Amino acid sequence: ALMPDLSKSKRERTTLSSVRYGVTVACNIFVLLALSVLLAREREASGGGSGGGGCEGGVELTSADQPLFQSLSWTVAAVGVLAACGFYAGVPSHPRGRGGSRNEPRLSSSGSPLPDASIFEDALFWKHGLLYMLARLMINLNMVYMPLYVQSTMRMRRNAIAVIPLLMYVLSLLGSGIQNVMNEKFGRVQAFSIGGALQVVGSLALFFLPRRVSWMMYVIAPLI
Repeated sequence: ALMPDLSKSKRERTTLSSVRYGVTVACNIFVLLALSVLLAREREASGGGSGGGGCEGGVELTSADQPLFQSLSWTVAAVGVLAACGFYAGVPSHPRGRGGSRNEPRLSSSGSPLPDASIFEDALFWKHGLLYMLARLMINLNMVYMPLYVQSTMRMRRNAIAVIPLLMYVLSLLGSGIQNVMNEKFGRVQAFSIGGALQVVGSLALFFLPRRVSWMMYVIAPLI
């Protein structure tokens, strides 16, 4: 929400958005790495297990793993609270200078000034809002349901609930850097279309993927 106040340049706002998303992904990668290490240690402490790609051999999540996830959740929550306090204490709500005045008029898609109440009458506002919400919905659904899909549907080993989302986040972190290059080379519409096409291809591949080749999840999941 601060980006329009921080810069009036569309290119700089895109860079700020990429950096923000990159840091978010990096934090998620750290959490998933920690979860993967904790699961591996827990497995060694419990005697391990053997087997193929399924959940046989004592590698399925059980209620005994609850303290592990509880400790990780409390740690993440504590770090998040500290980061939020640092943000509100160190970042001004309305930066001065290059961000411009908050009293500057809003512009419609045609470039004409808009009263505050008329922004809801601008078609570009609704189009951008719809595209953003659909993109966020797809990302959030993938990240929330992927661990459930890995464990309940594909019956993969329990460390896969950390490894597969980790691969997804690593590829998305690289994608946030590639996004700026694609925006400049192909334009925003083409870059968005390419990302949407990869999302559709990956989702359809997961839908038709049989359980016997569950290892393909490591290849397909990073696409989405």
